[in-house]
Amino acid sequence: MSKMENKSMLQDWITSWNKVKKNSNNMEKFWDFRAERFNNKVPKNPCGSSEIVEMLKNKGYVDKKMRVLDIGCGPGAQTLALACEVKEVIATDISQNMLDYLKKNSDSLGYENIKLLKGNWRDIKLTQIGGQGSFDLVFASMTPGVNCYETLLKMIKASKKYCYLSGFVKRKDLIADEIKEVLKGKYKREDMWDDKIYYAFNVLYCSGYFPEIKYKHRNWEDEIEIKEAEEFYKQKFSNSYTLDEKDMFVIKNILQKHETMGKVREKTEVTQGYLTWEVGGHK
Repeated sequence: MSKMENKSMLQDWITSWNKVKKNSNNMEKFWDFRAERFNNKVPKNPCGSSEIVEMLKNKGYVDKKMRVLDIGCGPGAQTLALACEVKEVIATDISQNMLDYLKKNSDSLGYENIKLLKGNWRDIKLTQIGGQGSFDLVFASMTPGVNCYETLLKMIKASKKYCYLSGFVKRKDLIADEIKEVLKGKYKREDMWDDKIYYAFNVLYCSGYFPEIKYKHRNWEDEIEIKEAEEFYKQKFSNSYTLDEKDMFVIKNILQKHETMGKVREKTEVTQGYLTWEVGGHK
């Protein structure tokens, strides 16, 4: 393939990805709402608790001399595991509640090598975090913060050695999918889950990198009080649709159908894609 053809393919991928990127003014509120439930899943003893961090450690992507940027850190499930293995972690998140939980978790463990920065990755300037090439590893685990070419490019620019990006490549939710089918008929949205990993892999390859990809299949169940579930699905779908009273009536009816003893049980099956690449590893 000629350089001109490769450049044309890259532009096609960038254009396609940017067409499907999702922006929402509701994201901060949504993740603030979800922070407590996410925090309940943070390991009490984080060192050695993360399969992802252990994988990166085995690849030589983390060691005691390294500085790491964690984009979309949440309450710290991965951040705390990283902090056990590296010199310093700069952790960013759009949600103040997530960052508050991370600080509590970090303080309770006596960690002194984690610094927090609130903000949407789209809006954070590299000068706020030390400038271009300030980190040995830039880490973005299951975050909507990297959702287009521009946010991926900024991620690459922040790194001088390695990058890690993960996201859903397939997802099924028993209740959410039922709600989505009703709303899709009205709003003509094909899917709530984007093809971030698919686009990122092709953009990286056409840009001259050699990304490696791995997949992991997972399933879990969440039991939620009915009132909390109503608020959760309202906020979840408000990120993609403009909900009216009829939509909320539909959501409540579906939840009532699944209710048992004042609770609903959401069953989820996913396939996650993990991308790793070396910033210096160009063709």
